[in-house]
Order: sequence, then structure tokens, then C-alpha cells
Amino acid sequence: MLKLLLKIVIFCLLFLPTISFGFQKSITGGDVRIIATPENPGPNQEVKLELQSFSVDLDHSNISWSKNGRAVGADYGIKTFTFRTGNTNTKTEIKTTITPFANNSREVIIISVFEPVEVELIWQANNYTPYWYKGKAQPTSESEITVSALTRMLDNDGVEIPFDSLVYQWKVDGKNLSASSGVGKNSITFRGGKRGEVNKVSVAVSNVNNSLTTSAQTTIQINDPEIVFYEDRPLVGVVWQKALGAEAGIVDRMIIRAEPFFFSDKDKLHFVWNLNGDQTKPDETNPSRIMLQTASKNISSRIGLLLSHPSKLLQEASQNLIIKSVSSASGSF
Repeated sequence: MLKLLLKIVIFCLLFLPTISFGFQKSITGGDVRIIATPENPGPNQEVKLELQSFSVDLDHSNISWSKNGRAVGADYGIKTFTFRTGNTNTKTEIKTTITPFANNSREVIIISVFEPVEVELIWQANNYTPYWYKGKAQPTSESEITVSALTRMLDNDGVEIPFDSLVYQWKVDGKNLSASSGVGKNSITFRGGKRGEVNKVSVAVSNVNNSLTTSAQTTIQINDPEIVFYEDRPLVGVVWQKALGAEAGIVDRMIIRAEPFFFSDKDKLHFVWNLNGDQTKPDETNPSRIMLQTASKNISSRIGLLLSHPSKLLQEASQNLIIKSVSSASGSF
């Protein structure tokens, strides 16, 4: 994610009426605000600047604008200016000179420096996925989420500032994380929200003297954990290549393996199996497996599983599977 560094320095030059001993000049605080829209534009993006003031009559002031030293407009009451930012790590300087109509009023000079800074937020949920799973672990209720900021910021000499020399100020859902913020703290780990919620994470990054600043934000959707059934064949093992669908046929015997996705602490999970609504026992050596044997007739049975986390009560999932007998051998489910 690319965000834009905005460094605004406001100079106000006070011009007093000429008297016998000459005139005085001083630098004072600015009483004119300049607002950029969007607030954090990216590189090569259109930006609108707007002047606001309660003490300076902008409508009756001569206002001139220049971009990188080149005059681009001047007239009375020009309170807005639109321009396009440069590439990453390329500075754009906008100079605004405001000369009020009254001779004894002060002139305001605003220098706005825009410099694109590359900031990317990446997150990962510290949840379980099988070793062969190539996707991204999804955050679920109350799971731990780690967010890292990848920043490329250059100093005035064009040298990249090391990440551990930058200052990071983190927020989650608008709340400051002061303990997780500071010099070199380019990542945070926090407990996510509940199912269906969205966590908003933002970071402000600056150099140590706060002359260069930028920010970025991202949203993280909290999802539900999942259960996927697979067949576990003797001498072959679990057939990971093909998950069982809503129905499966059984010939003589069958072992079903339940694989959890996106749960925290897989070894702590509680497995509750049921057969046609009645609780049944799983494999004594592995609660994620259940062994079935065919009935004497072509019948269907429903296998169900409720999987839950003992300390994260909203982190649970259920799954059902219809098993159809395709054998006339004696026996029962």
C-alpha cells in the first residue's frame, strides 16, 4: 500500500507600516490552514489543496500558487489549487503566497512539500492450517493477528532510513497501542475481534525528529473456522488431494479424517462426533478420525462433528456428511 508523506512548513511574514525608523519583520505562527484532499494521497495522484482562515480575508487577498518554483496561477480569492503528485520518493513543493488587500495586513507564505513514501501493511493470522495448504490462514474469533509495516523512507540525502530507526505509532480500531509503539516497532500482534467483525489497523511512521511522516491503514475481516472431511485409507494414508463432498459412498469399511482450518491451538481442540444425531466415539488414538462399517442394506447415515476451542468460546465449527452404503456385506454403522 502506498501512502504519501506530507510535510507542511508555514511561514508567516509580518509587514508593519513604514515609519521613521524603517520597518520590522518577524516570523509568527500561521493563521491560515491548508487542507489536502485526499489527506494521504499516493504517488501520481491528483490532490486538491484548499485554504481556510478565520482571521485573513482570503476572498479579498491576492493569492499566488507555484509548483516546484514555477508559477502556476495568481489572482484574488484563488483558495483552491489542484495538482498531481510525483513518483515514489519524489518531492513536490507547492508555494502559496497570500497578500491581503489591506496594506498593513500580514503576508502569509505557505510551503507544502509532498513526498511519496512506500508503506505496505501485511498481516497474518496465527492460526492452524495443514502443512500442505498454500493459502493464507484466516483470522477467526479472538485469534492472534500479526501486522507488519514495510516502509521505504529516504532522508534528505536520498539514503534509505533503516526500519529499526523509524518510529511507529499503532492503532487498532482507533485505540492507541502505546506499549506496542516506538522506535523500530514495525509490527504488532493483537487479539482479533469476534466473528463477523472487522478490525481496522493503522500506523503512523516517522523519522526520529518527526520531519518525515507517513501513514497507512488496513482492514481485517474476522471469519469462521472450517472443517473439511477426507478419507483415510489403510496403507495409503489421508487422501489430501480430494476432500469429501456432502455425500460419500462406503464399501465395507471407511475411516473419515476431519481436518480443522483456521483454529488456534489445534492440539487443544475438542472433538464431538455424532452418528444420526447420537454422540459416538472417535478413534481412541486420534479424535480427528472416526471408523465406519457398512450396514446390510443400502441405507444412508449422517455423520456430524462439532469442533470447539476450550478457551475461545466463539471459535467453533460444525460439519456434516451423508454416508451411503453401497455394499450388501453384513454389519452396521
